[in-house]
Amino acid sequence: MVARLLTIALAVFVLIPFASSATDEKPPLMVSIVVDPLLRDHFTTLEEFEIHILDIINRTSLVFHTEVGRRLVPGVIEVSLPPNTGFSIDDKSAFAWLATKLKRHPSRFWVFLIYRPLASCSIPGIWSGCAMMNEAYSIVAYNSDVGFTMQNLLHELGHNCGADHSESKDSIMYFIGRNATSYGDKTDIIRNTCGQ
Repeated sequence: MVARLLTIALAVFVLIPFASSATDEKPPLMVSIVVDPLLRDHFTTLEEFEIHILDIINRTSLVFHTEVGRRLVPGVIEVSLPPNTGFSIDDKSAFAWLATKLKRHPSRFWVFLIYRPLASCSIPGIWSGCAMMNEAYSIVAYNSDVGFTMQNLLHELGHNCGADHSESKDSIMYFIGRNATSYGDKTDIIRNTCGQ
């Protein structure tokens, strides 16, 4: 009889934390994406393209939610370029352009997903992006490997959430080439800024 009561008491004890954490979940953060037309042209159909972009956001959301405590949800997804950019994307003009989009379509983050080299603030190779700390916009270079694009997006969102680069090679916020699933030593900064 005592063993049975203990089992019931443990079952109730275990259920209480799960029930309260589900109700305490914070609302998701919206990520709106503007996509380089060159990337859109890489896909056969608009549906295939949209599914691919949503897949990137959903995969990124899994890691972000685990690390920061907030899910990411897709907002506006549009295909366009800032006016008069040619084939070189300058971060300052792109950030100003994204700021106008933020005014028209409020979102926690606006990400410019590009399929061409950045004119500035880029790192040679597959890791490339640019973000202003504590701002709502970033530029992320697309890579056909979804994992690389996801890592770039997580890294730039980390900057948007107040984190600088990490010295740890195991952190998503490491300066060059990361293949990590944790913000590591930058988790608290990001959680305190974007997890609330």
